Formats: sequence, structure tokens, C-alpha cells
Amino acid sequence: MKLIISIFLSQLVFVFQVYAEVSLPLQLPDQHDAQVTTTDSTKWILFASDMDGYKLTRDALEKLKITDLSQFQLCFVADISGMPSLIGKMFAMPKMRKLPYQILLDREAKVTSGWPKKEKHLTLMKVENSKVIESKFLATPDEVKTLFESGLK
Repeated sequence: MKLIISIFLSQLVFVFQVYAEVSLPLQLPDQHDAQVTTTDSTKWILFASDMDGYKLTRDALEKLKITDLSQFQLCFVADISGMPSLIGKMFAMPKMRKLPYQILLDREAKVTSGWPKKEKHLTLMKVENSKVIESKFLATPDEVKTLFESGLK
């Protein structure tokens, strides 16, 4: 019985840690250096903690010709803290500025450091009453495409 209670409590602590680290509303700059604050209408956060996750989103949005993420009540957040500043300034930021949708950027991983993440995956978090209530990882372009085609329901 003690083992069952111990396992249950360890899972409860894990869930709490995953969700307790996401503070809403978010306040981050976008790719145009405009300071953005999320609103109560944000129901989803799509988080790329690495380049692979970012590319999954970029490629799916390009294929689906999606230009406005607010129609899905979603904000896209990318942790670019691992990107060398020279690469960011000369190559990545000019490319990101050409994209038609908004990307919130965490340049120093101050906001996203405790968020749930998995290498080469995107994290999708469902938000309700300014709290993350659910999260899952997406690993393939088809998963991301299906996500947007479903209208995020």
C-alpha cells in the first residue's frame, strides 16, 4: 500500500512541476522586437525548445498556408537561448521576420526554462483560466499538420 501511495505522490509532484513552471500571461518580444503580452483569449501554447521543434511548426504552417495563429487562440513560443547571437542576428532573425505569423522569442530562457520539453519535439500546452491544464509532445510533421487541421479542439 505504501508503494502505491508513494508512486501516486511522485506522479502528482511531477504533474505539478510540469504545470507550475508556466506563468501566464506571457510577456516576450516577437520576431519584430515588439513586446507581446498574451491575453485571456490564448487557449494554446505551442513551444519549440530547439531548432527541430521550430522547423516542425514552420514547415506545417507553410504547407497549410496559415498566417494568423490567433484564429486558433494559440501563441507560438520559441526558446532561442542556445542560438549564437551572431547567427541569430545575421541569419535566423531576418528569416523569422519574413514569416507571416507571430513567434514569441525567449532569448535567454528566463520564461521557458522550466517548461515541459523533449528534444526534437514540440510541446503543446492547453491553457484554461491562465493555467496550463494539459500538455503533450508532437514529434512529426503529420502530428503538427493534424493539430492545425483539427482546429485545435
